[in-house]
Amino acid sequence: MNIGQRDRLISLQMKTVAENGYGEPIETWTTVASIWAQWVPMKASERFAAQQSVGELDGKWRIPWRRGVNAANTRILYDGTVYDIQPPIEMGRKAGLEIYAKAVNP
Repeated sequence: MNIGQRDRLISLQMKTVAENGYGEPIETWTTVASIWAQWVPMKASERFAAQQSVGELDGKWRIPWRRGVNAANTRILYDGTVYDIQPPIEMGRKAGLEIYAKAVNP
């Protein structure tokens, strides 16, 4: 992954669960890192190749390799838009992560 292609500053957010005064779980999102990333919009053929139906994914983010990023407790925030992610794919030997994503509040 060419560092010059990482031209968008994203926020990686992790989910934490706390309890309110009644013992009910409350989910909150905390920014754990700001990372320069590459955004790759997906074409219809790529969506099909990724075994996803057309319209489900908006694109993929490419970021430097980072431990702990997973679909269960991580999301991406970029330019006021929240992206839900799929399980990341390791690029090379921990050279980077490729993360398929869908905008939640475009």
